[in-house]
Amino acid sequence: MRQNLPFFIALRYFNSKKEGFLSFVSKLSLGSVSLGVAVLIIVSSVFNGFEKELKEKILNSIPHGNIYGYSSISNPIELIDSLSDMDRLKGAAPYVETQSLVGSKSKLKGTLIYGIDPSYESNVSNVPNNMFVGSFDDLSEGSFNLILGDLLARQLSVSVGDKVTLLLPNPKVSLTGIYPKMKVFSISGIYSMGSNDLDSNYAFININDASKLLSLSGNVTGIRLKFDDLFDAPDLTYDALIKAQNYSKQPLRVNDWSSQFGTLWRAVGMERSLVFLLTSLIIVIAAFNVVAMLMMMLNEKKEQIAILKTVGMSDMKIIQIFLYLGLIISFWGISIGTLLGLFMSFFIASSYFDVIISGYLQWYFISYLPTDLRIEWIISIILGSLFITSFASIYPARSASKIIPAKILR
Repeated sequence: MRQNLPFFIALRYFNSKKEGFLSFVSKLSLGSVSLGVAVLIIVSSVFNGFEKELKEKILNSIPHGNIYGYSSISNPIELIDSLSDMDRLKGAAPYVETQSLVGSKSKLKGTLIYGIDPSYESNVSNVPNNMFVGSFDDLSEGSFNLILGDLLARQLSVSVGDKVTLLLPNPKVSLTGIYPKMKVFSISGIYSMGSNDLDSNYAFININDASKLLSLSGNVTGIRLKFDDLFDAPDLTYDALIKAQNYSKQPLRVNDWSSQFGTLWRAVGMERSLVFLLTSLIIVIAAFNVVAMLMMMLNEKKEQIAILKTVGMSDMKIIQIFLYLGLIISFWGISIGTLLGLFMSFFIASSYFDVIISGYLQWYFISYLPTDLRIEWIISIILGSLFITSFASIYPARSASKIIPAKILR
């Protein structure tokens, strides 16, 4: 009991039933610590969720790299075979790419058209695994079928079985003038990736049909690549270029996912770090509240502290009283803030909250607020908050130990 006397005195101060300004400040310091921890957990989970969704919904749904020429490539299968011995290459697929206007009976929309080989596409993209209706196997040669995203289908007011017209950029010359090349396609499938960008701007047709429409004579635009690590793709793409160039009949070029989405990825990471740093200031402000509360309590309890020192309590025991008091406030504040932050993170991830917020995020790459609770982040927040608020207790504790009983009890 005597060894734990500073702790029991600190606990008694904390559980004091006395009302007044000091009690208000105590509750305020406790609430500020709770609010700071809760905000940090919510902010970190949301930004980690954005990073996770960007990686899984977009970056893993597009090729990690592309090999293409200054003109169309005539031997894509031979180039793919030349890359088969790359250990870190998970898949390769030929493609034809062009921009087009897709028109329904009442609407017209600019779209990026990909001509793909259904037998290869699943090696480089997750789109075939996210079909809402239909299958990529329906894109057989000569079928002139088309698969598009659910948002694009909604914008065009079409569904599976409807006809749409593709207006291609390469013109058709006749005796009466120059006209855009047009072809009617049947919608055979609709996919949904959960990304506004992918679901509203991309459509897929058979690679041979695309080659015929663009007068490529069986050639392709290039080869799409997927590797085991997304972030090593820039270097690995150049390694693939060196190997493929030995089998190519023309100079080749490459690009990777970072040229299109690298800026967005870096922006999400930078914003997460910046917002996390700014919200961490709430904990610092809470620490100042703890200091203010302890100093006010020291001023109120100085007669009691003087008596404790008079009866023989050492300066170290006096310091321990206020350190324990700071730890108790920090513990309860962090505990309440952690529970509140976890609850709010789960609420944000609920479908009910998605309905509330979806209208405000309709122009972003995802239309909902994702959350990703990572245990290492939560532990870091708890330990960091505990350190800051506990460190703030040192000054009041040292001030308490310097009280001179003779002056106080005169």
